[in-house]
Amino acid sequence: MVKLLNDGEILYGKVGNQRGISLASAIGYKQQRSLKRREILKELAEFSQEEELHETRVYS
Repeated sequence: MVKLLNDGEILYGKVGNQRGISLASAIGYKQQRSLKRREILKELAEFSQEEELHETRVYS
């Protein structure tokens, strides 16, 4: 979590030496991560289907 904050992935405010994260920032990060995961899974599914079409299988 600290890495995400330090890298600027999640916006936060600081009071003293403690970090505070707004609910909007947390939800925004979650939505962004979910969107990225769906895009990657879609690409993986497309790649898998393409490879399956090119694959030669021998059944005995």
